[in-house]
Amino acid sequence: MTDFPCIIKTQRLILRALGADDAGRLFNLIDSNRAFIERFLDWPDYIQTVIDEEKYIESRLIVAANKMGFDWVIETPNGDTVGYIGTDPVTMELGKQKIDIDFKNKTISFAFFINPKFSGNGYMTEALGALIGVARGLGFRRVEIHAEPENKKSIAVAMRCGMTSSDEDDGACFINF
Repeated sequence: MTDFPCIIKTQRLILRALGADDAGRLFNLIDSNRAFIERFLDWPDYIQTVIDEEKYIESRLIVAANKMGFDWVIETPNGDTVGYIGTDPVTMELGKQKIDIDFKNKTISFAFFINPKFSGNGYMTEALGALIGVARGLGFRRVEIHAEPENKKSIAVAMRCGMTSSDEDDGACFINF
């Protein structure tokens, strides 16, 4: 089991561990950008109210308490919410297992979304790059993302972070250490 840091600072960002008090802010971000997010992700259908977001966060906090997954709110130093990034079920090498971190094979997968008003500024590349560095420092040997094949921007983020496209899974990218 591994502990990821609660706070990760980059040149322009702060990745802060997800907390129960983030429900309202994240719900508003999701709800006000629903059409943008739903272009590539299906989970916004399950977040229709602040209570839905509270339940989701509660489930993720249990996962984090058990050191089986971790999530961060991405912010600017002045507190603007840039987006969200967290561990995501590892699937490329494991079939369809629903686990966020494969400790046996030292593999971790991340998923993310960005507030569209911050898109195009390199923020998500900076956030993912920071987590790749942390994962490597913690002894992981592989980091993955799984994007929809049409989600060219997320795939481009992964590529800018040194990941390679998978030949087996369109939209999947990885980096091995």
